[in-house]
Amino acid sequence: MNMNEIRQRGLSIARDSVRQENLVSTGGVLELLPDALESLSMDKEYLLRRIEDELRKPTMNPLNAVLGIFGMRIIHTENTLSTLGGELEGESGLRVTEESAGEASQFLRLNEETLAGAAKEMAERLGAAERSAKETEIYLKEQNAALHAEAERGNEALSQLRADYQDALKSVAERVQYILSLQGPDGADAVTKQLGELLTDLNMEAVWHGELSDESAAEGLFTVFRTTGTERRREKPCVLLDGKPLLKGVRFETDEPAGT
Repeated sequence: MNMNEIRQRGLSIARDSVRQENLVSTGGVLELLPDALESLSMDKEYLLRRIEDELRKPTMNPLNAVLGIFGMRIIHTENTLSTLGGELEGESGLRVTEESAGEASQFLRLNEETLAGAAKEMAERLGAAERSAKETEIYLKEQNAALHAEAERGNEALSQLRADYQDALKSVAERVQYILSLQGPDGADAVTKQLGELLTDLNMEAVWHGELSDESAAEGLFTVFRTTGTERRREKPCVLLDGKPLLKGVRFETDEPAGT
């Protein structure tokens, strides 16, 4: 391959790699690979001088002298190869081996300016990609922090709404409980009916002590006050929310006077 073919092949390989890895922001860096390849070239003048120097040396095998520059050597597995004229053709015992070429193999030239330019362009593109990634990371962190703060505020507002709702329910229950205490457990007028419907709409229920089947069912639902007076006391029903006591009811028990 000549240098132009190498460059085109390098560009094709780079683009294939970009497609295979689905690179977007950093894919252009690989397309600079041919520029890096162009920084290497063969030092023809040095190579010619080395060949001339090797050919001037007294040797029985000038071909190996030239191949040695490239780190190779041709050997005959049966006989020593001493001449070139017609000796290679049809020989089955010949084999090329690799060996150290030493300092003589320094025929490659590095164009540091070309390589530095390619490296600079790669670094600039990678730097731009890193800055873009960093900016995106910072933006996402800021957005996440803002969303977290907003969620916290939302949770606080929701907690407050729940507390306010519970307070409102309790206020309604207290008001209904008071009105029902005025109506009494036997109240059957329109007001009592409407109050019952209101409680039902709010998943609440008013339960009088006399409606319970036994005393054990009243445990925890009523506060009991003992009295010796004969005046009439107003009992209050227990108000349940979702089947659990929201407001305890009130009932009175009369103690018999001593000595009766």
